[in-house]
Amino acid sequence: SAQKIPFEDANFDLIICSASFHHFPSPEAFLAEAKRLLAPEGKLVIAEIHILFITKAYNWRLNKFSTEGDVKVYQPKELTRIFNHNGWKITDKKFFLQIQYYELEKNY
Repeated sequence: SAQKIPFEDANFDLIICSASFHHFPSPEAFLAEAKRLLAPEGKLVIAEIHILFITKAYNWRLNKFSTEGDVKVYQPKELTRIFNHNGWKITDKKFFLQIQYYELEKNY
């Protein structure tokens, strides 16, 4: 589980979450666990799908027809809000085709 990883606190300099953040039922729990695991100067990198214009329709379809595990597609504003609200600072943000890429640091 991404919510209880069996490593000591501050054990990693880098954590990469690629195309999986939208599968987490509780992104807040994942972000808290990543914060626990990262060293003080560590980075969290999140690469997440980015679907322009059709996000609402896509999310509706996910909720109606998807099996367990597909939760939600996030727009950049939503991810920024989630990161900021959970104590993370965005140090880099890029968009490439259907990928949104974020580098995050703990915001003390």
